Amino acid sequence: MKKLLLLFAAAITLGHTHGQITLTSNSIGAVGSTYYLGVDTLLAVGYDIGTPGTNLTWDFTQLDQDFYDTIHYIDPASTPYAGDFPSANLAVERATQAGALAFFEKTTSEFLLLGIAADFLGTGMPLTLYQMPSSKSATFPWTYGSVLYDTSTISFKIDASFLGFPGVDSAEYISETIREVHCDSWGNLMLWGNSYPALRNKEVKTTHDILNARFFFNWTNFQDTTYTDSTFTWINDTKGFTLAEAVYTGGVLESISYQDANPVAINNRIDAATILYPNPAHDQVMVVNQQGSIHKVRVFDLEGRIVREQLMNGTQTTISLQDLAPGIFLLQGLDENELVVLGRKLVVR
Repeated sequence: MKKLLLLFAAAITLGHTHGQITLTSNSIGAVGSTYYLGVDTLLAVGYDIGTPGTNLTWDFTQLDQDFYDTIHYIDPASTPYAGDFPSANLAVERATQAGALAFFEKTTSEFLLLGIAADFLGTGMPLTLYQMPSSKSATFPWTYGSVLYDTSTISFKIDASFLGFPGVDSAEYISETIREVHCDSWGNLMLWGNSYPALRNKEVKTTHDILNARFFFNWTNFQDTTYTDSTFTWINDTKGFTLAEAVYTGGVLESISYQDANPVAINNRIDAATILYPNPAHDQVMVVNQQGSIHKVRVFDLEGRIVREQLMNGTQTTISLQDLAPGIFLLQGLDENELVVLGRKLVVR
Protein backbone atom coordinates (compact mmCIF):
# COMPACT_ATOMS: atom_id res chain seq x y z
CA MET A 1 0.00 0.00 0.00
CA LYS A 2 2.81 2.39 0.89
CA LYS A 3 4.56 1.80 -2.46
CA LEU A 4 1.28 2.30 -4.29
CA LEU A 5 0.72 5.64 -2.56
CA LEU A 6 4.27 6.74 -3.39
CA LEU A 7 3.82 5.83 -7.04
CA PHE A 8 0.52 7.72 -7.11
CA ALA A 9 2.15 10.78 -5.55
CA ALA A 10 5.03 10.56 -8.00
CA ALA A 11 2.68 10.36 -10.96
CA ILE A 12 0.89 13.51 -9.87
CA THR A 13 4.04 15.50 -9.17
CA LEU A 14 5.90 14.40 -12.27
CA GLY A 15 2.98 15.52 -14.34
CA HIS A 16 3.05 18.97 -12.77
CA THR A 17 6.24 20.96 -13.30
CA HIS A 18 7.10 24.29 -11.73
CA GLY A 19 9.09 27.19 -13.09
CA GLN A 20 12.20 28.67 -11.60
CA ILE A 21 11.59 30.67 -8.41
CA THR A 22 13.21 33.67 -6.73
CA LEU A 23 13.65 33.99 -2.97
CA THR A 24 13.06 37.25 -1.10
CA SER A 25 13.04 38.10 2.61
CA ASN A 26 9.36 37.08 2.61
CA SER A 27 10.48 33.50 1.91
CA ILE A 28 11.68 33.23 5.52
CA GLY A 29 8.99 32.19 8.01
CA ALA A 30 7.57 34.49 10.66
CA VAL A 31 7.92 34.46 14.46
CA GLY A 32 5.66 31.76 15.90
CA SER A 33 6.27 29.27 13.08
CA THR A 34 7.23 25.67 13.86
CA TYR A 35 8.78 23.19 11.42
CA TYR A 36 9.04 19.41 11.83
CA LEU A 37 11.86 17.55 10.13
CA GLY A 38 12.55 13.91 9.49
CA VAL A 39 16.27 13.04 9.62
CA ASP A 40 17.77 10.07 7.78
CA THR A 41 21.26 9.25 9.09
CA LEU A 42 21.63 5.67 7.85
CA LEU A 43 21.86 6.38 4.13
CA ALA A 44 23.08 3.81 1.64
CA VAL A 45 26.71 4.15 0.58
CA GLY A 46 26.82 6.20 -2.60
CA TYR A 47 23.36 7.76 -2.12
CA ASP A 48 22.96 10.15 -5.05
CA ILE A 49 21.59 13.66 -4.50
CA GLY A 50 21.97 14.53 -8.17
CA THR A 51 24.22 16.69 -10.32
CA PRO A 52 23.74 20.44 -10.91
CA GLY A 53 21.34 21.55 -13.61
CA THR A 54 18.02 23.14 -14.50
CA ASN A 55 14.43 21.88 -14.48
CA LEU A 56 15.49 18.83 -12.43
CA THR A 57 13.43 16.46 -10.28
CA TRP A 58 14.75 15.28 -6.90
CA ASP A 59 12.85 12.37 -5.35
CA PHE A 60 13.23 12.20 -1.56
CA THR A 61 10.05 10.23 -0.92
CA GLN A 62 12.03 7.10 0.00
CA LEU A 63 13.98 8.67 2.86
CA ASP A 64 13.49 7.16 6.32
CA GLN A 65 13.13 8.90 9.67
CA ASP A 66 15.86 7.76 12.05
CA PHE A 67 14.80 10.59 14.33
CA TYR A 68 12.89 13.86 14.23
CA ASP A 69 13.91 17.45 14.75
CA THR A 70 11.76 20.48 15.53
CA ILE A 71 12.51 24.10 14.62
CA HIS A 72 10.85 26.98 16.48
CA TYR A 73 10.89 30.61 15.29
CA ILE A 74 10.80 32.77 18.42
CA ASP A 75 10.49 36.48 19.21
CA PRO A 76 13.99 37.51 20.45
CA ALA A 77 12.38 39.87 22.96
CA SER A 78 10.89 36.83 24.75
CA THR A 79 14.32 35.28 25.41
CA PRO A 80 16.81 36.01 28.24
CA TYR A 81 19.29 37.28 25.61
CA ALA A 82 17.24 40.09 24.07
CA GLY A 83 19.63 42.74 25.40
CA ASP A 84 22.62 40.93 23.85
CA PHE A 85 21.15 41.11 20.34
CA PRO A 86 19.15 44.37 20.16
CA SER A 87 18.87 44.34 16.35
CA ALA A 88 17.62 40.73 16.16
CA ASN A 89 14.08 40.22 14.86
CA LEU A 90 14.12 36.41 14.82
CA ALA A 91 15.48 33.74 17.19
CA VAL A 92 15.67 30.09 16.14
CA GLU A 93 15.60 27.11 18.51
CA ARG A 94 16.37 23.58 17.31
CA ALA A 95 15.31 20.61 19.45
CA THR A 96 18.49 18.64 18.73
CA GLN A 97 20.82 21.47 19.75
CA ALA A 98 20.30 21.30 23.51
CA GLY A 99 18.64 24.66 24.17
CA ALA A 100 20.90 26.81 22.00
CA LEU A 101 19.31 29.90 20.45
CA ALA A 102 20.52 31.47 17.21
CA PHE A 103 19.72 35.16 16.68
CA PHE A 104 19.09 36.67 13.26
CA GLU A 105 18.34 40.04 11.71
CA LYS A 106 16.18 39.91 8.62
CA THR A 107 16.14 42.88 6.24
CA THR A 108 14.83 43.22 2.70
CA SER A 109 18.31 42.50 1.32
CA GLU A 110 19.99 40.18 3.86
CA PHE A 111 19.43 37.48 6.48
CA LEU A 112 22.20 37.88 9.05
CA LEU A 113 23.28 35.47 11.80
CA LEU A 114 24.22 37.73 14.71
CA GLY A 115 25.28 35.07 17.19
CA ILE A 116 24.35 32.14 19.41
CA ALA A 117 23.55 31.84 23.10
CA ALA A 118 23.54 28.62 25.15
CA ASP A 119 25.05 26.81 28.10
CA PHE A 120 27.60 25.12 25.83
CA LEU A 121 29.75 23.74 28.64
CA GLY A 122 26.92 22.58 30.90
CA THR A 123 28.12 24.77 33.77
CA GLY A 124 24.84 26.59 34.38
CA MET A 125 26.41 29.79 33.03
CA PRO A 126 25.17 30.48 29.47
CA LEU A 127 27.59 32.00 26.97
CA THR A 128 26.73 34.56 24.34
CA LEU A 129 28.81 34.22 21.17
CA TYR A 130 28.80 36.97 18.56
CA GLN A 131 29.52 36.51 14.87
CA MET A 132 32.15 39.12 13.94
CA PRO A 133 31.09 40.46 11.55
CA SER A 134 27.52 39.18 11.34
CA SER A 135 27.41 36.17 9.05
CA LYS A 136 25.35 36.42 5.87
CA SER A 137 23.05 33.41 5.92
CA ALA A 138 21.31 34.67 2.77
CA THR A 139 21.07 37.65 0.45
CA PHE A 140 18.02 38.75 -1.54
CA PRO A 141 16.87 38.42 -4.22
CA TRP A 142 18.26 34.89 -4.59
CA THR A 143 17.82 32.75 -7.67
CA TYR A 144 19.57 30.24 -9.92
CA GLY A 145 23.17 31.33 -10.46
CA SER A 146 23.35 33.51 -7.34
CA VAL A 147 26.62 33.37 -5.35
CA LEU A 148 27.44 34.34 -1.77
CA TYR A 149 30.85 34.68 -0.13
CA ASP A 150 31.12 35.18 3.62
CA THR A 151 33.79 35.16 6.33
CA SER A 152 32.98 35.43 10.01
CA THR A 153 34.58 34.63 13.37
CA ILE A 154 33.35 33.74 16.84
CA SER A 155 35.58 33.79 19.91
CA PHE A 156 35.36 33.74 23.68
CA LYS A 157 37.47 33.45 26.81
CA ILE A 158 36.36 31.70 29.99
CA ASP A 159 37.59 30.95 33.47
CA ALA A 160 38.77 27.36 33.02
CA SER A 161 39.68 26.61 36.62
CA PHE A 162 36.57 24.44 36.93
CA LEU A 163 38.19 21.92 34.55
CA GLY A 164 40.53 20.91 37.34
CA PHE A 165 43.76 20.86 35.30
CA PRO A 166 46.74 21.99 37.43
CA GLY A 167 48.01 25.40 36.36
CA VAL A 168 45.18 26.09 33.88
CA ASP A 169 43.10 29.13 34.83
CA SER A 170 41.70 30.40 31.49
CA ALA A 171 40.75 29.10 28.05
CA GLU A 172 40.19 30.81 24.72
CA TYR A 173 38.32 29.51 21.69
CA ILE A 174 38.50 31.12 18.22
CA SER A 175 36.66 29.80 15.17
CA GLU A 176 36.86 31.43 11.74
CA THR A 177 34.48 30.21 9.03
CA ILE A 178 34.79 30.92 5.31
CA ARG A 179 31.65 30.09 3.31
CA GLU A 180 31.05 29.95 -0.43
CA VAL A 181 27.44 29.36 -1.49
CA HIS A 182 26.33 28.75 -5.08
CA CYS A 183 22.76 28.26 -6.24
CA ASP A 184 23.65 25.49 -8.68
CA SER A 185 20.25 24.02 -9.64
CA TRP A 186 16.53 24.54 -9.84
CA GLY A 187 13.66 22.12 -10.29
CA ASN A 188 11.06 20.16 -8.31
CA LEU A 189 11.70 18.48 -4.96
CA MET A 190 9.43 15.52 -4.20
CA LEU A 191 8.69 14.89 -0.52
CA TRP A 192 6.11 12.63 1.09
CA GLY A 193 3.40 15.28 1.28
CA ASN A 194 3.90 17.24 -1.93
CA SER A 195 6.19 18.40 -4.69
CA TYR A 196 7.69 21.88 -4.41
CA PRO A 197 9.52 24.20 -6.79
CA ALA A 198 12.97 24.53 -5.29
CA LEU A 199 16.39 26.06 -5.65
CA ARG A 200 19.39 23.99 -4.61
CA ASN A 201 22.36 25.63 -2.92
CA LYS A 202 25.81 24.10 -2.60
CA GLU A 203 27.74 25.49 0.37
CA VAL A 204 31.42 24.78 0.94
CA LYS A 205 32.54 25.78 4.43
CA THR A 206 36.12 25.89 5.68
CA THR A 207 36.50 26.22 9.44
CA HIS A 208 39.67 27.06 11.37
CA ASP A 209 39.37 26.22 15.09
CA ILE A 210 41.91 27.34 17.68
CA LEU A 211 41.86 26.38 21.37
CA ASN A 212 44.30 28.11 23.70
CA ALA A 213 44.74 27.68 27.45
CA ARG A 214 46.60 29.84 29.94
CA PHE A 215 48.96 27.43 31.65
CA PHE A 216 50.92 28.86 34.61
CA PHE A 217 50.27 32.41 33.33
CA ASN A 218 51.41 31.68 29.77
CA TRP A 219 49.08 31.09 26.83
CA THR A 220 49.62 27.73 25.12
CA ASN A 221 47.95 26.37 22.00
CA PHE A 222 46.16 23.09 22.70
CA GLN A 223 44.42 22.59 19.34
CA ASP A 224 44.67 24.15 15.89
CA THR A 225 42.60 22.42 13.20
CA THR A 226 41.21 23.32 9.79
CA TYR A 227 38.53 21.29 8.03
CA THR A 228 36.23 21.69 5.06
CA ASP A 229 32.68 20.36 4.83
CA SER A 230 29.89 20.84 2.31
CA THR A 231 26.12 21.12 2.55
CA PHE A 232 23.39 21.04 -0.08
CA THR A 233 20.09 22.74 0.72
CA TRP A 234 16.81 22.80 -1.17
CA ILE A 235 14.78 25.96 -0.58
CA ASN A 236 11.26 26.98 -1.56
CA ASP A 237 9.86 30.52 -1.63
CA THR A 238 6.80 29.77 0.57
CA LYS A 239 7.66 27.02 3.11
CA GLY A 240 9.55 29.35 5.48
CA PHE A 241 12.40 26.95 6.28
CA THR A 242 14.78 24.75 4.31
CA LEU A 243 12.87 22.00 2.49
CA ALA A 244 15.79 19.58 2.71
CA GLU A 245 19.45 19.60 3.72
CA ALA A 246 22.16 17.07 2.87
CA VAL A 247 25.23 17.33 5.11
CA TYR A 248 28.63 16.01 4.02
CA THR A 249 31.46 15.58 6.53
CA GLY A 250 34.88 14.87 5.10
CA GLY A 251 33.29 14.00 1.75
CA VAL A 252 30.90 11.46 3.31
CA LEU A 253 27.13 12.04 3.25
CA GLU A 254 26.23 12.13 6.94
CA SER A 255 22.50 12.89 6.93
CA ILE A 256 19.54 14.33 5.04
CA SER A 257 16.91 16.26 6.98
CA TYR A 258 13.66 17.27 5.32
CA GLN A 259 10.18 18.62 5.82
CA ASP A 260 6.99 16.66 5.07
CA ALA A 261 8.29 13.48 6.70
CA ASN A 262 6.44 10.26 5.91
CA PRO A 263 4.43 9.27 9.03
CA VAL A 264 4.20 5.66 7.82
CA ALA A 265 8.00 5.19 7.84
CA ILE A 266 8.71 6.06 11.50
CA ASN A 267 11.59 3.97 12.86
CA ASN A 268 10.39 3.17 16.37
CA ARG A 269 13.83 1.94 17.47
CA ILE A 270 15.26 5.42 17.32
CA ASP A 271 14.74 7.66 20.30
CA ALA A 272 14.09 11.23 19.16
CA ALA A 273 14.95 12.55 22.63
CA THR A 274 18.64 11.61 22.35
CA ILE A 275 21.36 14.16 21.67
CA LEU A 276 24.96 13.49 20.59
CA TYR A 277 27.26 16.43 21.26
CA PRO A 278 29.52 17.36 19.60
CA ASN A 279 29.20 15.48 16.33
CA PRO A 280 31.64 15.61 14.55
CA ALA A 281 33.73 15.00 17.67
CA HIS A 282 37.43 14.94 18.46
CA ASP A 283 38.38 13.81 21.98
CA GLN A 284 34.99 12.82 23.37
CA VAL A 285 31.26 12.73 22.68
CA MET A 286 28.42 13.23 25.13
CA VAL A 287 25.24 11.14 24.83
CA VAL A 288 22.18 12.65 26.52
CA ASN A 289 18.80 10.90 26.76
CA GLN A 290 16.37 12.65 29.11
CA GLN A 291 13.88 9.77 28.92
CA GLY A 292 16.36 7.36 30.52
CA SER A 293 15.55 4.73 27.88
CA ILE A 294 19.20 3.95 27.05
CA HIS A 295 21.11 1.60 29.34
CA LYS A 296 24.30 1.02 27.36
CA VAL A 297 26.13 2.70 24.48
CA ARG A 298 28.31 0.95 21.93
CA VAL A 299 30.48 2.40 19.18
CA PHE A 300 31.33 0.28 16.12
CA ASP A 301 33.79 0.91 13.32
CA LEU A 302 32.78 0.34 9.69
CA GLU A 303 34.00 -3.27 9.88
CA GLY A 304 31.52 -4.02 12.65
CA ARG A 305 34.03 -4.18 15.50
CA ILE A 306 33.03 -2.76 18.90
CA VAL A 307 35.56 -0.04 19.72
CA ARG A 308 33.77 1.44 22.75
CA GLU A 309 31.14 0.11 25.17
CA GLN A 310 29.89 2.05 28.17
CA LEU A 311 26.93 2.12 30.54
CA MET A 312 24.81 5.25 30.76
CA ASN A 313 25.05 7.21 34.00
CA GLY A 314 21.34 7.95 34.40
CA THR A 315 20.42 10.18 31.48
CA GLN A 316 23.89 10.85 30.05
CA THR A 317 27.39 9.58 29.56
CA THR A 318 30.62 10.88 28.03
CA ILE A 319 32.61 8.54 25.81
CA SER A 320 36.32 9.04 25.23
CA LEU A 321 37.32 8.93 21.55
CA GLN A 322 41.04 9.20 22.14
CA ASP A 323 43.16 6.75 20.11
CA LEU A 324 40.36 6.30 17.53
CA ALA A 325 41.40 7.04 13.97
CA PRO A 326 39.43 9.82 12.24
CA GLY A 327 36.49 8.45 10.29
CA ILE A 328 32.85 7.34 10.39
CA PHE A 329 31.54 5.17 13.24
CA LEU A 330 28.12 3.82 14.24
CA LEU A 331 26.89 4.59 17.74
CA GLN A 332 24.15 2.35 19.14
CA GLY A 333 22.08 2.76 22.28
CA LEU A 334 20.66 -0.37 23.95
CA ASP A 335 17.96 -0.70 26.57
CA GLU A 336 18.16 -2.97 29.63
CA ASN A 337 17.05 -5.93 27.52
CA GLU A 338 19.92 -5.39 25.05
CA LEU A 339 17.50 -4.19 22.37
CA VAL A 340 18.79 -1.44 20.07
CA VAL A 341 16.80 1.77 20.60
CA LEU A 342 19.18 4.24 18.97
CA GLY A 343 21.39 4.23 15.89
CA ARG A 344 23.41 7.27 14.80
CA LYS A 345 26.43 8.04 12.69
CA LEU A 346 29.33 9.42 14.70
CA VAL A 347 32.09 11.34 12.91
CA VAL A 348 35.50 11.42 14.58
CA ARG A 349 37.89 14.05 13.31
